Amino acid sequence: MSPVAVYRQGARTRDPWPKDLLLTIGGETVGFMVAQAKATSAKPPDLGSVQPGAFTSSAQNPVLGKEHVYGAMPFGMGLRQQRASDPAEDLQYAYTIAADWSSGALVKGPDITMITPTTTDSTNGGTAPFFELDNVLYAPIGQYVLKRTGDDATAWTVSRDLGTGTFSYDAVSFRSNALSAGYAFVALGNGANLYHLTGSTWTQHASMTALAFARTGREFYRAHTTNTLSRVFTDADPTNAANWINANAFYAGDGSSAIVRLGVTASGTLLVFKTDGVYTLDEAGEDTQLFPHLRLVPSSDNGKGLANWGNELYVPFGLSGLWRIDAEGASIEQCGPELMLDNGGPVKGYVTATVGSQWGLYGAFYDPDSTDSYLCKFLGMTERNGRKAPIWHGSLSSRFASEKITALHRSGLGASTGHTRVYLHTNLGRVGWFTLSCQPNPADCASYRFSGADGEAYPPTWTGGFGSDYKALTHWSATQRGASGAAYLQLQYRTDASSGAYTVLPASFLTDRQKTAFPAPTSAVQLDQKIVLKATNNTSTPIVQSFAVHHGLQTSLKQVRPFNVICEDSVVDRAGTALRIGQAQIRAYLQAASNPETSPGTISAVLPDESQRNVRVIAYGEQQVWDDRSKQVRAVVPVQLIDVSDITVYGTYGRLEGLLTYGTLEGLGSYGAMESI
Repeated sequence: MSPVAVYRQGARTRDPWPKDLLLTIGGETVGFMVAQAKATSAKPPDLGSVQPGAFTSSAQNPVLGKEHVYGAMPFGMGLRQQRASDPAEDLQYAYTIAADWSSGALVKGPDITMITPTTTDSTNGGTAPFFELDNVLYAPIGQYVLKRTGDDATAWTVSRDLGTGTFSYDAVSFRSNALSAGYAFVALGNGANLYHLTGSTWTQHASMTALAFARTGREFYRAHTTNTLSRVFTDADPTNAANWINANAFYAGDGSSAIVRLGVTASGTLLVFKTDGVYTLDEAGEDTQLFPHLRLVPSSDNGKGLANWGNELYVPFGLSGLWRIDAEGASIEQCGPELMLDNGGPVKGYVTATVGSQWGLYGAFYDPDSTDSYLCKFLGMTERNGRKAPIWHGSLSSRFASEKITALHRSGLGASTGHTRVYLHTNLGRVGWFTLSCQPNPADCASYRFSGADGEAYPPTWTGGFGSDYKALTHWSATQRGASGAAYLQLQYRTDASSGAYTVLPASFLTDRQKTAFPAPTSAVQLDQKIVLKATNNTSTPIVQSFAVHHGLQTSLKQVRPFNVICEDSVVDRAGTALRIGQAQIRAYLQAASNPETSPGTISAVLPDESQRNVRVIAYGEQQVWDDRSKQVRAVVPVQLIDVSDITVYGTYGRLEGLLTYGTLEGLGSYGAMESI
């Protein structure tokens, strides 16, 4: 039965007349009469009446106003959007740029000095790891081995030109008991004999080539000729080819893949990293391929940028991610940024270089899509949402635009007393460094220097725990330590936009405890926050302990409409006609309307005020009430209709069919009047 407009005795009426209520149940439109037919409705109780489960600052009434407080972020970066109803439970952020959240408080990232040496190989860039000999730091940059004599571009001088078209593959220092001085060895691949350095004297060997080197215990290993390894003991001269005897020659896999790097676990186990995976040698010198799943994606970068940290060896495997190998070389675990499944920010990619420190493992991310790099910090693995996940913080650095970090190296050279530096070089032939903090929080280290660029921290997109409801944003507050005009923060935000410009909150947070109002009116279903860390010099940083979004939940307007449907035999409608259904059928219809098994979803209704809505029927019951209209007690079925949506009724020929005569149509006077029916 569709809604139609009819005329009775010259007065225009609409459905549900002559009934009080029409419900479409099971495809059939049924009319009902209502005792005390009053068009009343009310909004149901919402979250404003819910008692908090815990008495914390985040447990306030979400409708009357509450705050979501962010503090330490022990689970690091990689969370694009708030998951938990309380952000204090996520303990994770999206990413940072030139900012460090790894110590609990949010501070600016390190001041990284980057220089382009006067002479460098910008074509091949850094191709081998740094090495130290006689308290001098060397950087193999493609064709050149550069020697550090100071901290400016001219102080990185050419120690050795390896020759046009030649570049270093690997480099290491080794002190043999058979020699009176330390030596460094530089591999040039199978196409040229290796170089060794002692003091300031470089010598190219007459016969030996090398792909990679490793030291373990008293033994010095050299990889050469694609898949061959040789060793020399510490009591023998490694510059004498006769000491690398055939009895000490071993093979790792076949000649179809080349050795890239050699690594040593904490217990001294030698590992051979080839383009097709990982190999090791047993006591008899026989090779075994470990972790065969890593051979699925062959790469000439396998093993480059490896480092020991703690009791594990951390090894980048080309495009297969970062892995850590236990002290015995028996087990392996993936731990790179590729495991951060919700990491949608710019700080992503695969690890190209690592170095251990007292506060964590530093790793360089390289994004092959943007060709940009970022410096990040790894603190370990954790159990999150039923799976193990890595804890990475970053980026600590500003973006390295169109540049790949090729090596990281920790050294005390050039650092102040009691401190160390991290040195790096890149594929563009540049060299850089920064001082490591001597304290867990870099702000507590007097020798630490902070980035001159503004730090940026991006918490996950905030929903307030109600992802589809509007929240009135009232204030934003922050707690800092030592805030001043020399070190402070600002907030930028955007509402309900996955991209676009941020709006600057018109206040700088210059005091340790500060609360600032959002411009009125500001509301959002989702909120992106960008915390900007500012300082006037590189010895100062904002130290952000916590911040909070103050808001009030705005729940959707849902009307609940109670009706007492008369449930008797021979009920008469407003036209004086008895209903075609009796009390048993009335009960059956209303029970069917309120039962989700027989009436799933919504049903359509025409209410006494002639409005048409999609509703849900709830709260079926049976009782007796006094009916003002008939002045008697009636048996009724009380039901409640919850609004879901309005039904928009458009003009149709079907609606005109209810008009009695053409004369009536003519009396409307215009098409506009007809369209209003």
